[in-house]
Amino acid sequence: CSEIYTDCRDYDKAVSILSAWTEEDSPFGIRCILASAEVYVKKGELDKADAAYNKITSRYAGTENAEYAAYRSGEIYYAAQKYSQAQERFTKYIYDYVDGKYADAAYYFSGDCNMKTGQLDRAIMQNTTLVSKYPESIYSYGAYKNLLQAYYAQENYREALSTARLLVRDYREQAASEGIGQKVVELERIVSGTDRRVAEKHYKEQQKEIAR
Repeated sequence: CSEIYTDCRDYDKAVSILSAWTEEDSPFGIRCILASAEVYVKKGELDKADAAYNKITSRYAGTENAEYAAYRSGEIYYAAQKYSQAQERFTKYIYDYVDGKYADAAYYFSGDCNMKTGQLDRAIMQNTTLVSKYPESIYSYGAYKNLLQAYYAQENYREALSTARLLVRDYREQAASEGIGQKVVELERIVSGTDRRVAEKHYKEQQKEIAR
């Protein structure tokens, strides 16, 4: 019934129905807390959703539901582009669940949040940990891309070049579609002594030619 009200965007009614069961200490009670959190997300009330997830993590610590809630609380803020809040929650998940089910994702999104907020050293640390600890993760390509961008922004061109070459070698199709090969050429020129502005201009011209 709550799902029907949610589909009709009558979110207050959906929450009202669920609230009768959210204090019940049972698997169904847990389902109702999680469902109410998702209703709050759809309503745009992220702090209330976060509070619902915190209820799960504190009341049912050590369970699969608590782990999911801890990760999901970061995910909802990330989706809303509230990167500082998301980063805090993903980092807390990493500390609380060192080898958790969502650990690789938490490392990636935590690092990506740091990229988006300009905390490059932290972004490098998180992404480096991800690719070393979970080399087969589906987030590895994105992590290496973030490392490439972070090193480039820090003017650490040798590390950026090394990362770009790895992307071309290990993720050939994805790297080709995103012009990483041209980035390798640009970085090789910078490392060999070409002024960055000149190398960047040449790279942008190449990208325009490819786009045509």
